[in-house]
Amino acid sequence: MTLWADIAKRFQADKAEPEEEESTRDTSAQENAADVAHIEQLIEAAKTGQLREVQHLCEVVGVDPDQRGYMGWTAAHWAAREGHIAILEYLLQAGANLDTLDRRGDCLLHKAAANGQHDTCAWLLAHNFNALTTNNNGMTPIDMALERAGQTKDAAAAHCAAALAHEGECTF
Repeated sequence: MTLWADIAKRFQADKAEPEEEESTRDTSAQENAADVAHIEQLIEAAKTGQLREVQHLCEVVGVDPDQRGYMGWTAAHWAAREGHIAILEYLLQAGANLDTLDRRGDCLLHKAAANGQHDTCAWLLAHNFNALTTNNNGMTPIDMALERAGQTKDAAAAHCAAALAHEGECTF
């Protein structure tokens, strides 16, 4: 037998071996994809104010509420940005870390202030968030609220900025 014939015979023998059993295959990639999908669902539910879905994903599915999505945002960052206080209350009760920062160094109060969420800012201040905390760009939630108020000429954003500025005067 020639060398090439021997190689061809071995190649055919290798191709004829049965595939791995389904139960012995590595499923970690599939499990990771499912985990990522659940994290994305949690973040979307927090963003859109779907409290029952947030509860289901955390309690039934077992998604960690501190998991991060794009730019290091958690479900709490989105809930604060969009003004969903009931979701923030649930996440706090569920043991989520509400002191978490995203990649830009923004805390939840930065997110709420940047989006003119007055009631959410008041809730966060009542839970000991500091209006003078700076992010990676040196901006405080007050700065972000003032920037929003100046850009949008929105009364709610101006009210939020004024409340944060007042709180900033009282912060030690």
